[in-house]
Amino acid sequence: MNQEQHPLNLGKLLVNFQSLEFVLRAFLWESEKDKDKDKDKEPKLYELKRGDIVAENAFTNYDSLNSLINKYNRNPKISSTGLNIDKTITDIRDAIAHGRVSGKSPMPPQNLLKFGKPKNNYVRVILSVQLSKEWFNEQLARSQNAVLTVAKALKMLQQGKL
Repeated sequence: MNQEQHPLNLGKLLVNFQSLEFVLRAFLWESEKDKDKDKDKEPKLYELKRGDIVAENAFTNYDSLNSLINKYNRNPKISSTGLNIDKTITDIRDAIAHGRVSGKSPMPPQNLLKFGKPKNNYVRVILSVQLSKEWFNEQLARSQNAVLTVAKALKMLQQGKL
């Protein structure tokens, strides 16, 4: 992988994670909207401005990606249809957001490292992967498959088939 491919692959992966979070929120909102009359109107997120006050719901709450995946996977309709997604995908998102990228030079290959919480002034390395073309391709496929799975579940839910 050359130096130009690294930011492109990283950008694609980040967009996949953003898409996954959004489709998870859409699924959770859709699955909960009948329970609360305030949730009958679909929020127009694209109209919101800084300072606006809105109701808390699946689109606006402070849930992390990990929490969203857990809520989605716990839905009985999801587990019964086999549309669960692998929650370990959040390990990669968290490592990108909070990890360290290091290499012998600014040029690829580089490693992504994630450290655990300190204990007795030491930390454990909890993730160490080489950011290779193969690794990016695998993570892009995993994240895209997760987006497509949740999108399928959302469509089935909207059509009353879930």
